[in-house]
Amino acid sequence: MRKIEVAVPKGKGKWVAFRAEKAGASDVIILESHGPGINRELVSITAKESAVDAIIKSISEYEDKKHIQPDIRIWKAEEPFAQVEKEGKEERRVPVEELKAHAYESSSIDMTYIILCVLSGLLAAFGLLQDSPIVVIGAMIIAPLLRPITTSSLGTVTGDVLMFWRGASALTIGLLLSCIVVFFSMFLLPASQPSPILLGISQLSLLTIGVAFISGIIAAVSLLTDLNEALAGVAIAVSLMPPVAALSINVFFAFFGIVDFTVAATTLLVLLVNIISIDIGSAVVFYAYGVAPKKQEKKFFSTHLKVAALMLFMLSIPFVYTSLISYEQSQIETIITATVAAEAASVGGEVEQLDIRYSPLRVDLKIVSFITPPEGFRDRLKQRIERDLSQEVSLKLFYVKAEPI
Repeated sequence: MRKIEVAVPKGKGKWVAFRAEKAGASDVIILESHGPGINRELVSITAKESAVDAIIKSISEYEDKKHIQPDIRIWKAEEPFAQVEKEGKEERRVPVEELKAHAYESSSIDMTYIILCVLSGLLAAFGLLQDSPIVVIGAMIIAPLLRPITTSSLGTVTGDVLMFWRGASALTIGLLLSCIVVFFSMFLLPASQPSPILLGISQLSLLTIGVAFISGIIAAVSLLTDLNEALAGVAIAVSLMPPVAALSINVFFAFFGIVDFTVAATTLLVLLVNIISIDIGSAVVFYAYGVAPKKQEKKFFSTHLKVAALMLFMLSIPFVYTSLISYEQSQIETIITATVAAEAASVGGEVEQLDIRYSPLRVDLKIVSFITPPEGFRDRLKQRIERDLSQEVSLKLFYVKAEPI
């Protein structure tokens, strides 16, 4: 249940009460304010969460028509236990006006937010350097990025430019501070090499877009329902904090020649795509929920969503290209592995080592066998690989004859 308090000029309270009851209010009380120079009435409205938006919309239409400026506040109201039991099976959603008010309040940039962003970035960096998924998960749990990114998405859907920039600014500052602190902290850490988990996060994949999009959906649903926000915060952090830490680490490694700068650029691309995917995912849920922009604000919503979709499309091109290349290389590896295994078995040997390199395609192969290979074995193997792949291959064969013990 929610308690709505509306302060209006004296004599207008009965009309506000009438509109509230018509819109689905459970109880309405009109209270007269007292004091020197006070000429206002206070309308106290009790309503279910599902009726709050309709009530506030009806009151807003009345204020526009009568040119009055009411003061509207929303509070959580306690319910009798029997009522809670009765409504326990109903889906209870947070009213839009309450959601907007909470978004403004929770997207502020304070010291707690800054400290949590920095600590989360450092913890994610330590986990990536140690190749420890457990530590990375710990960084996701403390990341306070849920509110800023959902605030910007909510601002997009409602057409509230100030709300959008408020959320976007908080998110940008939090991510930038994390990047800077992680980068300079690398000077204090022992020399290290890129770990497998770090390299995995720094690679382009279409799955990355899917994970981020689903994370945005979970974030929006958590604000609209009773879903635990901590769980949604983890979902958001999955797509943001590890790439942020990976970006700083890869930039540091690139400066010292440990990795190429293209690796850092790829990580930045992953981060940008994740942010846009989360924003679009959240916006889709908010719009489907009915948080539609006002007529005069639809232009901002439409423009922002079109720009976001265009940016996602353009940034996704490398993801699609990389995925196609990875699929093609996977097919090549499967064919070559099967071919060399069959040829090695034909001479009673086993494949001990197989390395495949691309651009141009080159195969380094080591076969161990107890018998001497037949004449022309290398040429026959090369021709069979080229026939199976329908392309030229450079083959380097190491044939080792083993002695039985």
